[in-house]
Amino acid sequence: MLPLQVNGDLMLKESCTNKTELEIFFRDAKELLIKHGSVNGVFSHKALQAEEFDFTKQRTPQQNKAIHKYFSLVSDALNDAGLDMRAVLKADAELPWTPASVKTYIWKAVQDAMLDKESTTALTPKEVNQIYEVVDRHLSNTFNLHVEFPSWVGQMNSYGEEA
Repeated sequence: MLPLQVNGDLMLKESCTNKTELEIFFRDAKELLIKHGSVNGVFSHKALQAEEFDFTKQRTPQQNKAIHKYFSLVSDALNDAGLDMRAVLKADAELPWTPASVKTYIWKAVQDAMLDKESTTALTPKEVNQIYEVVDRHLSNTFNLHVEFPSWVGQMNSYGEEA
């Protein structure tokens, strides 16, 4: 069962049995978010147990996890491609990438240039998407490297593949 509330009123209640139905549910939730500014709800999935979400003006806890997972994925991809920090940032020493260095030297550099915000905690969900698109476009165009942004829907799909 997926209850969804806007301003305390139940707006949408569905039971999703497959990926398509879940995508439709979240499309509808997104429309409510745009219309009302915030959406709160709970979903459950046997592989994920119960998880709460809160689409407000600040990025969500799940989006925070995804951002940091993305830093880890990018650092691994850059290292695997032989692109150490020196190759990307033009530094003198050969330095392997870490999630923290991706956050500092790639993500936050774009974040600061685009939004003049110092902390990822100050980002809205829309701003997270905007920064990701710029970072991904740069890595793709400059280094032929694309790293998909983590999503819990993608994680749910991978849970299904392991079963």
